[in-house]
Amino acid sequence: ILVGADHLARNDTRFTKDAILQRTVDNMAAVAGLKGEKGVVEIGDRLVAHAPFSFMGTPFAIIAQIDTEEAMQAVDDLLVKQIIIAIALVIVLLGFGLFLGRRISNPLSQIACAMQLVAGGATDTEVPHRERADEIGHLAGALEHFRSGLIEKAELEREQARREEAQANEKRAAMLQLADEFESAVGGIVPTVSAAATEMQSTAESM
Repeated sequence: ILVGADHLARNDTRFTKDAILQRTVDNMAAVAGLKGEKGVVEIGDRLVAHAPFSFMGTPFAIIAQIDTEEAMQAVDDLLVKQIIIAIALVIVLLGFGLFLGRRISNPLSQIACAMQLVAGGATDTEVPHRERADEIGHLAGALEHFRSGLIEKAELEREQARREEAQANEKRAAMLQLADEFESAVGGIVPTVSAAATEMQSTAESM
């Protein structure tokens, strides 16, 4: 509604007919608009917006009104749209979370399980996801390198143990051989010493 300084309407609206210069608009919105103020007020069951307007130096107030129920319906529609958008966003985030779970979390759990087995000495454990080209694959490759190192270390330790056992066997055989040689040598001397002792005893008796 366009309201003049005399508070008479200058046009018709969907709420009023034949109101031009016939209808007096002196509510708080019209008064505020003619004072040069802008704003929105609630009058009865309607929301009324007002703003000043000047034409060739003549002041007017522009009044726009809408049923409160109609305005609230727009708010409700906006709220419903926001709820729908929020639900859709939650669904997208859940889907993305499931994707991450399958793509990242599950492989990490499998690699962590393999790491625990390898660290516990199960070097025959198969390391998964080594074929991947991303960070998961790099982590799996590092674990495979660690596993190979443990296998090589165990093999070196077994080889060292075999060498030590062989050296111990050789030392034991050498000691046995030395003992046999000593026994043989002593065995050859004993009869000679015994014969000499017998001869000395006979000589002593004859004297």
